[in-house]
Amino acid sequence: MIALVLAAALDIARAIELTNEWKLDEAEAIATKSLAEAIACNDLVERAQALDVLGIVARSRGDLDAALDYTSEALALAEYANDADLLARTYNDLGRILEGDRARDAYRRGLAQRPHNRVIVVRLLNNLGNLERDESDLAEAVRLYERA
Repeated sequence: MIALVLAAALDIARAIELTNEWKLDEAEAIATKSLAEAIACNDLVERAQALDVLGIVARSRGDLDAALDYTSEALALAEYANDADLLARTYNDLGRILEGDRARDAYRRGLAQRPHNRVIVVRLLNNLGNLERDESDLAEAVRLYERA
């Protein structure tokens, strides 16, 4: 059982890595496989992670409706599982789909989860800084970048 959980975690990590390399077809294939396995095993965390990756893939392809659907479902599962790091990461990915105040709210909700994974905290602060920069609040953007 531990080997299966470890393999699933490695698959999700690989899928995320592939999205960062813009190898979206490969990332989607791994995430789809992981989703099917998670459903079969009733693993809510892996299911949320796989859906989150599918949301990233959809957003990267410009399909914001599908990205929002996947990410919203991932968020609901992460909330049910009460996993702070997963919630924060999913809120970060939700913020990248949304705009303006809705994106800002998602990033702040992610930070409010108090994730243990510092990489997630840095990404949330950086994306919130990017939003402030894009909206011409340069002082706030710099403050957020410095915190990151």
